[in-house]
Amino acid sequence: MIPAKHWVEALTHTIHRHFIWIIITSYFIAALLPGFGIWIREVELGSIVLFQNKIAIFFPPLMLSLLLFNAGLGVKTKELTQLAHKPLVLLT
Repeated sequence: MIPAKHWVEALTHTIHRHFIWIIITSYFIAALLPGFGIWIREVELGSIVLFQNKIAIFFPPLMLSLLLFNAGLGVKTKELTQLAHKPLVLLT
């Protein structure tokens, strides 16, 4: 049996190597089969009650938040502190 670490590294390397073709293929499939995208837009994963308000959790906003969170993890703290000294760049 292949250790999980090696399997994940191989998958990550394959995705990284063929990323542009994966994106192009996903757009092509989305153009041919739009029903899946329309269905996934309505998928509700559950809800949270917060301060007596029910907040529904839908799949697309969750995916976007995870994508932005992951991008934030890639930010170098040195670059972020330098950005604080350049408010025009930050505003732009």
